[in-house]
Amino acid sequence: MVAGGVRRGRRVALVVLVVVVALIAVAAAAGAVIKTRDDARAAQRSAAEYTPPPLTDPTPAARPIVAVVGDDSTSAAGPGVSQSERWTARVAAQQDVDVQTFASAGSSYLSKGSDGRTLAAQAARVPRNAAVVFVFGGARDATATPLRVSRAASQTISTVQARAPQAVVVLVGPVLSGGTDALTVADLRTNLQNVAGAFQIRFVDPVQQAWLNSTPSSGSRLTESDEQVLAARFGTIVAQLLPAN
Repeated sequence: MVAGGVRRGRRVALVVLVVVVALIAVAAAAGAVIKTRDDARAAQRSAAEYTPPPLTDPTPAARPIVAVVGDDSTSAAGPGVSQSERWTARVAAQQDVDVQTFASAGSSYLSKGSDGRTLAAQAARVPRNAAVVFVFGGARDATATPLRVSRAASQTISTVQARAPQAVVVLVGPVLSGGTDALTVADLRTNLQNVAGAFQIRFVDPVQQAWLNSTPSSGSRLTESDEQVLAARFGTIVAQLLPAN
């Protein structure tokens, strides 16, 4: 009798335990549902009260850098020519590029300019992220020996390529100005063309393409008309090299 009573007591206790556990589970589930509903209502209120920040214009991409290593044709303006009328400023505006000049009056491959630099020394200042680099000039080397000019021009191109390895380098011969004629710079032009060929870069010959008259009215300084011509010529090349700009 005693054993039977114990067994019945255990069964009752087990039933009670099961009922208690079930009630706890139901209560927990109900609490979770209520909590989920409260969270949803809170989220809805937050969404309704949220004020998005004002839209801002995206930061404009930096303009491609076009560097010009040169002489008077780049550094000095003629009488009455404003800075905005310079060919470099016109190219910058028309092609939407950042034109940076590294030039001084009197500078050439062999001669130091007014700032004490040759074209090779100017080339050492070219930005490393330049997209296009023009090396433009050299008229003062017309009477120098071809070997000296070739070495100096090669050094200039090598310096540019070391400074800006991703840049497209264009070698541009000198324009005719100040009474210089095509015959005087004939050997120089051929020499520079050979240097460009050795480096497999583009060579542009302003004399052969008749960019300017041989004797601009202002002597060795470019006129406003000359600046327009150079802007058109260089702008066309930049547009070809940076078609997506």
